[in-house]
Amino acid sequence: MNEKGFPLPRLLGGQKDFWPLILFAVHLGHSFLFAHLYPYHLYHTDLFAYFIYFRNWLAHNPALHTVSFFPLPKPLLVFVLGPLANVSWAFYVSAFASALLGSLTYL
Repeated sequence: MNEKGFPLPRLLGGQKDFWPLILFAVHLGHSFLFAHLYPYHLYHTDLFAYFIYFRNWLAHNPALHTVSFFPLPKPLLVFVLGPLANVSWAFYVSAFASALLGSLTYL
């Protein structure tokens, strides 16, 4: 019991709570289902922009030359997904992070 009188089974190890693992699997399955149903949705213009922004940042080249339209970059995604430079790997990392954060929401 803590100071408010509520039991702390997770911290004491008395009971195991498997809901976070089940929800992790549900979130991950949801991502893979929609990737299977809509395979070309993975090729999003923002994702390609993150790859190009990161590649140009590594080359110390801020110019985009002849590009007529380019989305505004999100720095966190540029530096997390940009180094992957692969649409499939970016999807796997995003699906894993989404499942992890989705299951942590229910704790």
